Formats: sequence, C-alpha cells, structure tokens
Amino acid sequence: MERAILSWNVYEAVFSTKEDAEKRSSQTLVRTALVKLPPWQLWTSETMFSALDVSTSGLVAQRVRMNTISSNLANISTTHNEEGESKPYQPRYAIFEADDAIGSNGSAGVAVSEVRMDKEVPPRWKFQPGHPDAIQEGPRQGWVAYPGVNMMIEMTDAMEAARTYEANLGALEISKDMLNKSLSILA
Repeated sequence: MERAILSWNVYEAVFSTKEDAEKRSSQTLVRTALVKLPPWQLWTSETMFSALDVSTSGLVAQRVRMNTISSNLANISTTHNEEGESKPYQPRYAIFEADDAIGSNGSAGVAVSEVRMDKEVPPRWKFQPGHPDAIQEGPRQGWVAYPGVNMMIEMTDAMEAARTYEANLGALEISKDMLNKSLSILA
C-alpha cells in the first residue's frame, strides 16, 4: 500500500524503468525514494490526497444510492405520483459512472451520473374494492395499482450499499493512517 503514495514521477527519478520499480518491494521502494529524493518531490496534493478523494467519492455515491433505496421503501404503498395523479410511485435507481477527474495514476473515483426513474416496472395489483384509488370500471374493477417495488431486492441493495460504504470508510481510514505514518517518517 505504501507504493501508492509515490507517483510515477518519483519512480522515474529513482528507477530506470517502471518494471524495475515494480520488482522491488514496497518498503524498499519507499526507503530508496526517501533517501534519493527531497520531501517536496515526494508529496504533492495529487499523490497525497488521491486515495482519500477516491474513497470519498465512493462514500458520496453510496449515500445517494441509500437515499434512493430508502425513498423506494418509503413509497412502497404510495398510489399517487408527485403531481397527485392516481398513478403508482415509480421506483428510482442511482446510476454510477467512473470519474477520471477524481484520483490519479490510473485510479478513478465514482460519480452518480443520474438518479433514474424506472418507468418499465409494472405496478403490483391488489384487489381492494373499498380502497379510494380502486379502479371503478372495466376488467380491473376493484383493483388498486401499487408501486412495483420489491422489498426483498431493495433490502438486499441497502445491505450491499451499507457494506460498500463501510469498505470505503475503511479504505479512507487506512489511507489516512498511511499518510500520517509517512509524514511522521519525513518529519
């Protein structure tokens, strides 16, 4: 993990080729770089904080995902849309994409490209003739359209989002500890 702190510019200054740098162990690489290079060449904002930025982008993305999941679960029995029409709530899903603006040296963060409303999900039909939103006439008379939200899938997605959030938080803590130890070596 220590090797991730150093940028390729540092590798070029210490080793002749990238392959030569990758053959060495992380500790040897850090020791060699620390001996041969002054601290201002080792630590730039790009190399020092890119791991933190990547983990933070993952935290933000999973928070948005958890918000859409909780919105879907909260509206599982909603029979009206945002305009007040008698149409069931349409579930929403966060769409992720790689964000090359976050991170460096080949790593990329994640961004939420959009929160998409899934209009293709058919409603769940329940026979409730006394419900105020029940269809009054036709072949579905007495039936009520509820959102096509599957609670089991939403809860599974929520658990996955929580675990991914925890993993990003753990990576953030490890990066922070690694940066602190690296700075204490230099000081």
